[in-house]
Amino acid sequence: MCNLLQFNILFILYSQQYNDYAIYDGEVNYSRTGREADGIYAAVVVKDLLRHGSYPFYMGQALGTVIGSNSNDSQEGSDHFDVAAAVRYRSRRDMVEIFQNRQDDVGMQHKFAGIYDTTVVCASPELLITDVFVVLCVLFVLYCA
Repeated sequence: MCNLLQFNILFILYSQQYNDYAIYDGEVNYSRTGREADGIYAAVVVKDLLRHGSYPFYMGQALGTVIGSNSNDSQEGSDHFDVAAAVRYRSRRDMVEIFQNRQDDVGMQHKFAGIYDTTVVCASPELLITDVFVVLCVLFVLYCA
């Protein structure tokens, strides 16, 4: 578990494997895939992210094993993940509030119905491209002045 008390801006990197079909309360719903169920959840949670100044900045198909992964799963490493995503939270407080407010939400049932396995990595930024860009702009303005 990441120590949320050490940093303000928070990046969370997710790897997810979907169920073939959504599973609600132990019952398989053959009319909806796990990816579709998670999509219902995502449409709702993105609004909350934006309201809190947070946003997903990457989502794409997982292409293979994380280098150095050591999984005890029957499937080697992270090859079994379907999607990788990254979300930038404005602060750790916003992340906690978003998920505390979601606990009783109907949208959460879609999240859990769709996901078979997930891995979450918390990270704090040490260097952001936006930081480099701001420094370069300031240096350019100072040089031109």
